[in-house]
Formats: sequence, C-alpha cells, structure tokens
Amino acid sequence: MEGINEHGSITAEIQYHAFRPVPGYDRRASQGPVGPGLAQPIAWHDHDAIDGVTGPIRVRVDFDGVRPEDVRLYAVYLDPA
Repeated sequence: MEGINEHGSITAEIQYHAFRPVPGYDRRASQGPVGPGLAQPIAWHDHDAIDGVTGPIRVRVDFDGVRPEDVRLYAVYLDPA
C-alpha cells in the first residue's frame, strides 16, 4: 500500500453477504493503517480481529481524504489467526 498520509487514507468495513455492515465493523469504527507498507493492520474500535461473524462476508474498502487518488492498494488479506 502506498500514498497513506495526511492527504489520503482508507477505511474498511466488514459486511454480510447481503452488503449490510456487520455491527461494530462499519467504516466509521475503522482504524488504520497510518502509513504505507505491506501487511498493514486495520482494527475496529474494540476489535482487532473479526469475531462472531458466521457465513460469507465482504470487505468494503473506501479511499478517503483530500487526495484519495494517490492511495494505491494492491491486495486485501484476512488473517485467520
């Protein structure tokens, strides 16, 4: 990931398969990443892992800030830990 700075950022949201946000994992609760690099973690307020969600999920990533076009996201990985 590149371009994460005071002018560009991302937020992430975990959604049920029907595109509804999972409570506690909406984009407003998303925290991080704070800089560029590989394997940058994202957490949601009180959650650093996706817990209590069964069935298929979707990951929504939004590009935010004054210059969201500068952010480069190459892949999203979910760690099964």
